[in-house]
Amino acid sequence: MIKVYGDIMLDSWIIGKASRISPEAPVPVLKEIERKNSIGGAANLALNLSNIVDNVSLFGAVGMDDEGFDVLKILETTNNIDCSIQSDAEITTTKTRLVGQHGQHIMRWDKEKKYKGKAQARFLESVNEEDIVCLSDYNKGLCNHDLVHTLIQEARAFNIPVYIDPKGHNWKKYSFATLIKPNKKEAEKILGIDLRSDHDYEK
Repeated sequence: MIKVYGDIMLDSWIIGKASRISPEAPVPVLKEIERKNSIGGAANLALNLSNIVDNVSLFGAVGMDDEGFDVLKILETTNNIDCSIQSDAEITTTKTRLVGQHGQHIMRWDKEKKYKGKAQARFLESVNEEDIVCLSDYNKGLCNHDLVHTLIQEARAFNIPVYIDPKGHNWKKYSFATLIKPNKKEAEKILGIDLRSDHDYEK
């Protein structure tokens, strides 16, 4: 089974029209037309994997708030994900984008608090020799140093792969993982070099 563990988020879009400037401050006024929600972070990774394989489980946490219920409601519609989600976070990490006409982003409003709950123990207890583990680390508290270190040690004992989507600069906690997949900006920071794009190589 592929077991996905990490920071679960709600991605939200408020879409409308911005045709005037507020008389209270020099900012655009967005008249809301519709709202859209989707799952982000580790939940999005689990969703993408479930479109490829059948046996996917998701471990993480959300808050007992409207955003947490929205995440759980979306996950209920996905048949191929076995969810083990704690509802003990203070709040659900939420990224809300205000979008005007023609898809223009006006701003993004984030809501988050570092997680300090019990999802880690449940996840570690579930790992066995038949698993593939994916950690989705957004630096929201789920993938702390002790958890990652313990997991990788257990995975090495079971001889199972651990794939990591990293965050931040403390990559020592990822030591001995099977694969670490940074984006270009993260790789440049950790390696201390500028990575050229395919377009640069063509030149």
